[in-house]
Amino acid sequence: MNETKKGKALAKHIGERMFQAHRGAFAHRDELVAFGNDGYSKDPRARREVDAVIAWGKENGLEVSDFGTHHGYTWVVVFRRGPQRFRLDEFSRLACLAEDVLWRAWHGTDNPTALQRTFEAVQRGQTMAALERVPA
Repeated sequence: MNETKKGKALAKHIGERMFQAHRGAFAHRDELVAFGNDGYSKDPRARREVDAVIAWGKENGLEVSDFGTHHGYTWVVVFRRGPQRFRLDEFSRLACLAEDVLWRAWHGTDNPTALQRTFEAVQRGQTMAALERVPA
C-alpha cells in the first residue's frame, strides 16, 4: 500500500505521543483511524493487522483515504465514511469493532489463550489511557 503524506504524519504523531498503545482505533470527525505501534516492517502480525482491518473496513462501507508508517514500527490506516453515511455514534461503534479486528489479527485466532486475553485487556487499557491524553 502506498504511503500518503497525511498517513506518515499521523503515524509519526501516534508513534511519538501514543507509543505505549500497541494498537487501537478511534473515530475523529469524518474519519476512522486504526493504528499499531507493533513493528510493521519486521513483524508479520502487524502487517496481518493492516490487511485485516482494511478488508473489514471495505466490508463495512469504509474507504481507505491514507496510510503511513513511522520508523518502520508505527503504522496508521485512515478510513473515511465512503458512500454510506454513518451517524457519529455509529462511527464510534465501528472504531470499537475495528479494534476487535486488530486484536484478532494480532492473536491469529478467534480463540486466544487466557494469557493472550490478559495481555489484550492490559493493552486495551493502555490504549484508552493514551487516547484520553490526546487533545481533540
